Amino acid sequence: MQGDPSSPVYFILHIPKTAGETIEFHLEEHCGPGIVWRPAAPPRWAETVLGRRYELRSLPELSRVRVVVGQHIGQSLERYFPGREIRRAVLLRDPVGLQVSFYNYMNMRCSAEGRGTYSFGLHLRALQRNLVAYLLLWQWCEIPWSRLAVMAEKRKYEVLNETLSAFWFVGPYTECDRLIAALAPDLGVPPVAWRRNTAEEWRKLVDWQPVKAAELSPAAQRAILVNSPLDQALWESWSSAGFDTAAVRPLRFDPSWECSFSLHSVTRPAFVFIRDFLQDWLPRLTKAAYRANTRKRARAMLAALNDDPENPGLWRTVLLYCLRTGRRLCIPDRLVGSVGDLMDPDFCITKAEVLLRCGRRGPAKRFLRRAAVLGKSRRQVKELTLRAASQDSEFQVLIVKADRARDLKGWRVAERHYRAALALYPGHFGYMVQYAHCLKEQGKFVAAEIYYRSARALGAPWSDVYEHLTFVAARQGYLAVSDPASGANWTADSALFLDGPPTKADVDLGYLALTEGKSIDEKQVLQLLRTQRTVRDMLFHLREKRCGEEVTAVAAQPC
Repeated sequence: MQGDPSSPVYFILHIPKTAGETIEFHLEEHCGPGIVWRPAAPPRWAETVLGRRYELRSLPELSRVRVVVGQHIGQSLERYFPGREIRRAVLLRDPVGLQVSFYNYMNMRCSAEGRGTYSFGLHLRALQRNLVAYLLLWQWCEIPWSRLAVMAEKRKYEVLNETLSAFWFVGPYTECDRLIAALAPDLGVPPVAWRRNTAEEWRKLVDWQPVKAAELSPAAQRAILVNSPLDQALWESWSSAGFDTAAVRPLRFDPSWECSFSLHSVTRPAFVFIRDFLQDWLPRLTKAAYRANTRKRARAMLAALNDDPENPGLWRTVLLYCLRTGRRLCIPDRLVGSVGDLMDPDFCITKAEVLLRCGRRGPAKRFLRRAAVLGKSRRQVKELTLRAASQDSEFQVLIVKADRARDLKGWRVAERHYRAALALYPGHFGYMVQYAHCLKEQGKFVAAEIYYRSARALGAPWSDVYEHLTFVAARQGYLAVSDPASGANWTADSALFLDGPPTKADVDLGYLALTEGKSIDEKQVLQLLRTQRTVRDMLFHLREKRCGEEVTAVAAQPC
């Protein structure tokens, strides 16, 4: 259970640009209240002067906490969970990829917020030596900067290896889903997360040409690696560790990694000052002009929308304006338009996000729900559903109520709330599995099997449904893994609708279309889900069955 005080506590340390926000938002979205604790960042002066790593203005109910996550967590927080198993996890990234991604992210974010940008050359000159190693030693190990300044690189490397060997999971940022899938059964969350804070997401909002690692000059790559020898050693030693950290044999320390006097170390503070000036102070000096220009742009954007309200590019410009300024535009109903007229899911979600930021929650929800059903494949439906549902407050309220009832074993109440949530987003396989669990616990084995199979068809991992599907099928005297539609080898990532297993909704719709409005009972639905490998097979089967019934009816008529 999520709130069991004897259950393990997961400490997930967030290194910048290693899918940290994807994990944090996924867990906060799907876990119940009080389960995820993300300590706040301390004030800058407290971090610099006092060495404070995190801010503890108010502690949560610690007996309910299952996950401590974020950039601002240290190992001293473990003392708040005496007697409980601590499972530590961190994702790493190669130095070149991390610095390129970090540079692109900072400049796209600054551009979206109306702040200044700077060159990649300046970024390299202001680069913290061994950034990942520094963050692990300073933030997680909580070693004071005065000790770090005089600590030999060899000793730092030894401390880092000792620290990581005690972690439950260490892997590359590309194994974000592997980590989430390992947490999912224990925390009751979906095993797949919608990607957050990605370059693709930011590029839809700002006009920015990102730097690519493959296009860096040899000199630029060399400059990064020269200033990141410990980071590179950690990456090569630990990126493949996974859950077997005790078996890792780190690279032998190379004396060339020792930090000697260099021009970079002397000049770095000056370049940090220049970077911060371009990023923050220069835009503030022109703030009055910026505000006047902002109001002028708002009027111009509304006038352009009034002339062409269905232009996706204009709506993306408005979204960028809202993100940069934090202002709300007054968007009249005539510009909102009709939900039924849109067939582009990206346009639907863009319009919904604009409306959310402008206080128009009612229309925004309608566009979010419309976007979730416009996918052309199972994979697209999965991604659209996760993205839209995460921004729908009504859906989130229903899920919180359902999760709370589930944790208290109030299966009927949880079933009702999950059903209402799935009515809003019928493609959300994660909560379809939770809904099926509630049905199973009440002995509704036919309905539970229907929804386990439907969740699998929508993309739920086979490992998440196998045990439960075989259980409810066995209770009905049926061996689930023997049928052709069991879904053991099925993946939703590359299949079109007709080539994937059918869901309950597919059967209902197909039966309704081919039988002129006749209803179908649960046992018939389940039989089709068990025997038909794809939606295409299911539709052919229903058509042949109807043709056979018509022939029989004609033959039975008297001459």
